[in-house]
Amino acid sequence: MQVLGINALGPIYHCREEIINFLGKRDRIFQIILLDPAADVFREREVLEKDSIRRIHTEWKATLCILKDIQLNTAGIIDLKLHTEKPDRFLLIIDTLNELDISSKMIINYYPKKSGVRGYMGGQFLSEFLLERDRDSFKKNFNYFQEIWGKAVKKDIDDVIKNT
Repeated sequence: MQVLGINALGPIYHCREEIINFLGKRDRIFQIILLDPAADVFREREVLEKDSIRRIHTEWKATLCILKDIQLNTAGIIDLKLHTEKPDRFLLIIDTLNELDISSKMIINYYPKKSGVRGYMGGQFLSEFLLERDRDSFKKNFNYFQEIWGKAVKKDIDDVIKNT
C-alpha cells in the first residue's frame, strides 16, 4: 500500500483499521509520502486554499499521530518520507509495491488549482490496472509516485512528531 498526499488525513483516518489489518499480514510495507510542512510549497498550498488558521498543518500533525497509533498496533512497516515538490495530486495505490499486476488499483485525486478550494475537492477516480482504458494513467501515476519516493527524505515517525 502506498500513499502520496499533502497530509493524507482522510484515508489515514478513515482506513485506520484496514491499514492495521493490511500491515498485520506477513512482510507488508506501507509507504507514505507527505508534503514537508517546512517547505515553501506547503505554505503556498495553505495560501492557495486560503487556510489562514493552518488547518492543513493541523491535519498533517493528526496524520502523524494516527500513523503512530497504527504503528503501535501492528508489526508491519510504515515507511514515511517527506517531500518538497509542488503538490498536484493525491494517490492511494493498492496491491502493488514495486511491480504492477492485474490486482493493482489506485485512487487518484488531482488537486484543484482554484483559490479557496480544498485539495480534497479535486476530481477523484478509481483506476484499475486490469482495465485497458486505465493502464496508461495508472502507469504514469505509479511512475510519478516512484519519482517522488526517490527524491523524498526518509523520516522516523517519532522524530517527526517530537519536532513539529
